[in-house]
Amino acid sequence: MPLLTSWTDACFLLVPDADSQVVAATGADLLRRYAEPPRRYHTATHVAEMVAALDRLLQDPVEHALGVLVAWFHDAVYEPARADNEAASAGVARRACTALGVDAAYRSRVVDLVLATADHQLPQEDRLAAAVHDADLWILSAPVARYEEYSAAVRAEYAHVPEREYAAARSAILSALARRPRLYAADLPHREWTGAARANLARELARLA
Repeated sequence: MPLLTSWTDACFLLVPDADSQVVAATGADLLRRYAEPPRRYHTATHVAEMVAALDRLLQDPVEHALGVLVAWFHDAVYEPARADNEAASAGVARRACTALGVDAAYRSRVVDLVLATADHQLPQEDRLAAAVHDADLWILSAPVARYEEYSAAVRAEYAHVPEREYAAARSAILSALARRPRLYAADLPHREWTGAARANLARELARLA
């Protein structure tokens, strides 16, 4: 399957002599995690979309491989009720990268970038961090039908939250994004994705209001 190929290719580029059984087992474990309930948006489909975006944004092979690992690890732990999903996912990344034999500097880079997905602060002067940030937020610029699927999927993940409370919390998150002078860090997504993203945000915010 193409998504799993992105995982194995990235692992072997960074660790050419990695144990193939460890690579396969870790990839299978991550796919299992992304299939856990109550996930509806934070699934393997989100990882695949993020990897597809990184394919456009990163040409350097090592940076691309690191970005792919971040995509695979960044939502390894996802429970809507907990506040430390990114930190827990970073822990999964740290342990898995150690087992895979990923170089310590590369391992630290992956862990730091997984942690950075917690608040989506716009990276400055860091091409890899900018690409990860933008790929994670690609969904904001998705075609209308896909964006509506995403919006409904996020709501389903928070089905336990009453409608009024959810609308207020979701509006706060989206409004903060919409107020940013710049949604995407890198020039390509800033140029090509911003218009659709702002239109999608405005439509959902109007609905939530």
